[in-house]
Amino acid sequence: METNTLITIFGTILTAVGLIIAWIVGTANINNGERQAETADAKLRLDLFEKRYRIYLLLSKIFKSFGAHNSIAGNWKENLSVARDASTFLFDDRIADFIDTVILNVSNIDASDHGIADLEASGKLASDECRELRKLRNEHATRMRDSYDTFNEIFADYMCILPPKRKKETFFKRLFRNAVKH
Repeated sequence: METNTLITIFGTILTAVGLIIAWIVGTANINNGERQAETADAKLRLDLFEKRYRIYLLLSKIFKSFGAHNSIAGNWKENLSVARDASTFLFDDRIADFIDTVILNVSNIDASDHGIADLEASGKLASDECRELRKLRNEHATRMRDSYDTFNEIFADYMCILPPKRKKETFFKRLFRNAVKH
């Protein structure tokens, strides 16, 4: 054999080996990029979950307070205001509407309680005005209990950290699928 033929054969073998190594490195980089994207997605999901969970806990605390004492204690205005403002960015309109409904019910219960306390202080507990305020308070309390019944159901879609299960697709399957599309 001549030297040129050996060099050609050796060069072809080195080229093939180089292509295989390039393919392996390229595939590894693609897989690494996919893992980085999955990690970033998981981090985003966790961050969103933590922020949403804080709002869930604020509302849960208000419902528990109402359920235990049939009244709203603490700084509910501030808590609900924070929850409502944050809900705009973290949830869809259903949650914002839900929080608005809770704010309305809690505000009306609080106003009724203050009105009843004022009438009690002035000795008018048996008046028609006091009976009407109690009736209104009971209506809002019923609405509050109804809101609690849907509370967990409305938040359920947002209380999951894990992404939906996806079938892993190899690089070659994706490549072939994209080639067939075009």
